[in-house]
Amino acid sequence: MALFNYTTIEGDKGTVDAADYDSAVSILRSENKVVVSLEEVKVKEVGVSFFDYLFIKKYNIALFFRQLSTLFKAGITLTDALGTLEKQSEIGGLRKVIKQIRQDIEKGSRFSDALKKHHFVFTPIVTGVVTAGEESGSLDIVLEKIATYLEEREAFKKEVVRALIYPAIVVIMSILVILFLVGYVLPKILPVFQGFGGELPWNAKFLINLTNFFKEDWHYLVGGIIGIAVFAKLLYSFINPVKYWVDRIKVRIPIIGKVFRYAVVIRFTRNLSTLIKGGLSMSESLRVVRGVVGNEAAKKTIIKMEKSIIRGERLSTPLKKATYIFSPIVADMVTVGESTGNMDIVLDLTADMYEKMLQSHIKKMNALIEPAIIVTLGAMVGFVIWTFFSVILSIYASIGR
Repeated sequence: MALFNYTTIEGDKGTVDAADYDSAVSILRSENKVVVSLEEVKVKEVGVSFFDYLFIKKYNIALFFRQLSTLFKAGITLTDALGTLEKQSEIGGLRKVIKQIRQDIEKGSRFSDALKKHHFVFTPIVTGVVTAGEESGSLDIVLEKIATYLEEREAFKKEVVRALIYPAIVVIMSILVILFLVGYVLPKILPVFQGFGGELPWNAKFLINLTNFFKEDWHYLVGGIIGIAVFAKLLYSFINPVKYWVDRIKVRIPIIGKVFRYAVVIRFTRNLSTLIKGGLSMSESLRVVRGVVGNEAAKKTIIKMEKSIIRGERLSTPLKKATYIFSPIVADMVTVGESTGNMDIVLDLTADMYEKMLQSHIKKMNALIEPAIIVTLGAMVGFVIWTFFSVILSIYASIGR
């Protein structure tokens, strides 16, 4: 649709919405208006840069869909609802995104196609569900499901991050104490000691050599670490066999491997449930999920699941063989969903269960890691303090001589 300004022979002015110039003329003639001037209103295209996307947070998107769902359910048209959200948005980047989406829809684009232009903000899961909602005529329902899905995901992430805050604070504070003692206090004491002509104890020599290494050769260390990290990242990103085996091995690492494995299961079950509830077929849902599951080994299993569905086989068959990622209970739950026809409900229950398992495991990890961190860092701080006392005692010994 386009907007046209018109002026009648009587001098009246106004606007009319129409598909094109000829349609605008027909509409005005049907209203018995003699038009002497008709011009299309040029809408200024809004540009959205990568910099704009950086200020849009996940919870902003969740709130956007919740508000859009509410307005849409109230009977407001999609374009009017987007116009309202555009005006009230306090984030410049999101306001630009909403404006561009609204303009694309007014030009005749589908809502899902307008969202796909902003893949930095709207994931394939979101656009896939919106597409299904448009095709089934249940856009109002899927908008609410998307909002709920995004809100639950953000709440879960916050709980996980909250559980990891304390260990991170302990590590950072201990490192700062060590750096202060070794980098500031020890250099102040050494000249005093060396003035008495005494010999440094071995632990002081060790700390001095270590400090000098970091002062003089730190760039070699940092460069080496960055070089190895970049090389490993390139191998992981561009060589699929490497990525496959890394993803397969990391889910088996003692203690932290469960975190990776549970995260894959949660991502798989929660996203698959959301897509199925949104109206996508099982094969279409699996195709979207394998792109966002975040694990190459799990992706290969999902591809096998797609092939099984196309052949008319059961979804649970490939799951039962991939026990290194998907535990037998996941396959059992999927089997129940296949038997009852309530796959989306069963998948949601599985995701809920694994979210609780992940939270419990993180708490257990903290219970094990926190004492280990405290003991290790305490030993390091203790070694530094012991070195200080060794230097001070050596000074007194030198004075006595």
